[in-house]
Amino acid sequence: MRLDTLKIGGILLCAGSFLIAGASDAPPRFQGTWSLSNWTSGDSLRLTMKYHARNTHWEWGSSQPIADLRGLTFDQLHAARSAVKFTLERDAGTFAFEGAVMLGIGLGDYRFVSDPSFRAKLGALGYDAVGEDDVSIMMMAVRDISIAYAGEVKRSGLRDVTLNDLVRFRDHGVELDFIRDLTMIGCANLSADDVVRLRDHGVESGFLRTLNASGYPDLPADDIIAPRDHGVDSRYVEGLDDSGYGKQAAHDIVELRDHGIEPTFIKDLLVARPGSYSIDELIKLRDHGVDSRYVARVQAAGFKGLTVDQIVRLREHGVD
Repeated sequence: MRLDTLKIGGILLCAGSFLIAGASDAPPRFQGTWSLSNWTSGDSLRLTMKYHARNTHWEWGSSQPIADLRGLTFDQLHAARSAVKFTLERDAGTFAFEGAVMLGIGLGDYRFVSDPSFRAKLGALGYDAVGEDDVSIMMMAVRDISIAYAGEVKRSGLRDVTLNDLVRFRDHGVELDFIRDLTMIGCANLSADDVVRLRDHGVESGFLRTLNASGYPDLPADDIIAPRDHGVDSRYVEGLDDSGYGKQAAHDIVELRDHGIEPTFIKDLLVARPGSYSIDELIKLRDHGVDSRYVARVQAAGFKGLTVDQIVRLREHGVD
């Protein structure tokens, strides 16, 4: 799904102007235009919807399964010209489309009728009340935010999640599996902003599971994002865990990665010269071209018990 991010702000900022409306026996209707394209006989098409009212403007497009567009057939899609009527049903309400299709290209108008029970169900889950004329209900329908999705997000333990956060999650590709993994590793106290940042920085569920398995549960968002931004992936974390070096703080892992220190470098060094090494010592050895083979030769030559600084000096003076 795609939504013009420059227009999202307009949607959210002006939503409040719709919160209060006069009573009506029928659910409110919102109207806009649509277009579609389908050049092949595949099971989906490109559907684009536009909406404009007052200060609210948006355009949304996605690859939509034809099976979800009730009343639209393949024969109609590829006819020389065909008048069409079809619907798209969501938990939040129903979109009704009318228009024409010609050789896989279509356009027309749509109207959206909200489902009154959707607001009551959101309220029962603990979300803020939504007015009958609030266009945000249609925004949730566009993104296919279901009651099941809203309910699991609310129960996940994330702090103060709002309806706008659900919209943001969908726009940033935050799926339920990702939120479940956050909960599993003890990150359930994150805010909605934290979750969006994690997703935007390319943090995947596999990386989170690796952190948990390697003894890094309940990390703040910044301590997850920083290693990922510096190229630390699941393989690197697993390698450090297997190297025998021990658990390190997030900023130390970043330092090791930035200096090109691979887990195998540490593992082989510990074999050649067992003992403890600080982060600075590992970096000094790596920056001066000292590896496990050099340390092993120094040890074999009888220079045992040397400090890291002494080994580095030998290397600098050409002792090989």
